[in-house]
Amino acid sequence: MNDTVEMRKSEDSCNYAICNVYAIICNTIRNHYMDVLLSLIWVYFSFDYYIKCVPITIQTLTGIEF
Repeated sequence: MNDTVEMRKSEDSCNYAICNVYAIICNTIRNHYMDVLLSLIWVYFSFDYYIKCVPITIQTLTGIEF
């Protein structure tokens, strides 16, 4: 019986922590959403760049065809 109470307590604290994290993220996004948007765009283009360039680089270095 005691175990389930302890489990529930730890679950609640875990959920509470997750809620806090989400709240912080939401506030950050609300306060800096232009920054976040710009960094997401930057990340997208970076990934796009790497996805295009990495296979070509590997091909050039190793001679493996993709």
